Amino acid sequence: MVRQIVRGSLIGASLFSLAIFATACNSGSPQGKMLEQAALTGGAPDVDNALANGSNINEKVKGHTALYAAAKAGNRETTAELIKKGADVNLPDGDLESPLYAAAEDGQIETVKLLVEHGAKIDQVNDDGCTPLHAAADDNRAECVAYLLSKGANPDSIDHDGWTALHHAAQEGQNESVKALLDGHANPNIRDKKGKTPLAYAREGNYGECINMLKAKGGE
Repeated sequence: MVRQIVRGSLIGASLFSLAIFATACNSGSPQGKMLEQAALTGGAPDVDNALANGSNINEKVKGHTALYAAAKAGNRETTAELIKKGADVNLPDGDLESPLYAAAEDGQIETVKLLVEHGAKIDQVNDDGCTPLHAAADDNRAECVAYLLSKGANPDSIDHDGWTALHHAAQEGQNESVKALLDGHANPNIRDKKGKTPLAYAREGNYGECINMLKAKGGE
């Protein structure tokens, strides 16, 4: 009987937690949702209309702001309008990913440039310790990688696993990003928490071109 009571309590607690999670995922006022939709699929007038109807420009809907949504979608017009109207360019989502991180991860070079030009923190980290450069390198957004490096991104910033952007790119066999990072003077011999270099991961994946590029730069 006690075991059944405990089991019932645990199930009840789990359902309650799921209900809270579902509420959080669907959070956001009607005005906030209107602004997010305008940011994603509309233009500057749609953003202005949403704001005129009482939308809070920095409200989070489903964990992120309208600016985050616009930047990730690559909607340059609404990204620019939101910045013009005072959106916080560094306000992260629930995983501490900034609008710049989201744009870099999805290869949205035009919104990446716009955010950097308006004060986005180029080395802001998420909850895994990853920067926008890590995100761009991992998904082989080489143009974003090169741009971020040209604007002062730290090529050797490490995440919570001790990985640099070069570790991420090499582990995935991302040739273009590996090249961009090495051209940007990323250190090929930083070891992660397991003692592995980017070259070690490239070898594990048998990524011949990555291996050759890393070795040419003194990778061990």
